[in-house]
Amino acid sequence: MRFLWAFLGVFFVVWIARILLIPWTDAAADQPSTVRLIADLWRLAIWLLLPLVWLIRFERVDPRVAIDQRPGVRPWLGLALGLGYLGAARLYDVAMGAPWIAIPALPVPTLAASMVGIAFAALCEEFLFRGVLLKELARRYGFGRANFLQAVLFVAIQWPAWIALIEFDPATLALLSGLALLYALLLGAIVRQTGTIWVGFGVQTLGNVLQGLGFGA
Repeated sequence: MRFLWAFLGVFFVVWIARILLIPWTDAAADQPSTVRLIADLWRLAIWLLLPLVWLIRFERVDPRVAIDQRPGVRPWLGLALGLGYLGAARLYDVAMGAPWIAIPALPVPTLAASMVGIAFAALCEEFLFRGVLLKELARRYGFGRANFLQAVLFVAIQWPAWIALIEFDPATLALLSGLALLYALLLGAIVRQTGTIWVGFGVQTLGNVLQGLGFGA
């Protein structure tokens, strides 16, 4: 824990600098494969390798404990939370006029590469926020405070990209922040109940596929 806040400072500075200096590496589904590959490599370096170096070199912790943290309290409840979220999100999209299924008109290789990229991004986020940070913060502050802190940090890391996208619309930014905070809290609760990041990873991957690739858009 002694290097946690220093690590977070370095992580945020590097990630925000990446967004501000080379924003084109935020790859969309229809961008060239080279751009998507560069985006994935940046995320690999910042969201996975940097935390691994910190855990192994400074904290002397086996990184595997961030993935499978302990026996779950109520694994069935964690699964129910994840499925409930996905069901509610799908019903909301349909209620807002989206079709149940609408596969985007992209070439199969592009579609497959996009789905792999979405899954990779979800893995990075779950490993860092609900794996590394939630576990380390819980050791010091207890689960409740730790879950809230990781959720706040999860929202904060999204702000630069959101601001660049919506040109700092306060109302939209507040709405996105509130929804992302609740989402991160839910994912933290899923880890608490199941004892692993893999259920949350599945929830986030499927949810991002449905939204990011246009299933129901």
